[in-house]
Amino acid sequence: MPITTAAFERSPDRGKVLLRLKGSGLLEECSNLSAYVARGEARPAYVRAFADQLAIFAAASTG
Repeated sequence: MPITTAAFERSPDRGKVLLRLKGSGLLEECSNLSAYVARGEARPAYVRAFADQLAIFAAASTG
């Protein structure tokens, strides 16, 4: 059965699941999923959340 984005669009954890596949080569094999992840990562809310999380990590790392 081919992987489609439709199944993931119904899942509240879809982003978490797909992000775990980055670097595995599996997303690159499925261009539709790779594009879906890229769209999610480009969303303003994701960009803000990632920046906030990175700031917390950086502050904890420096002291």
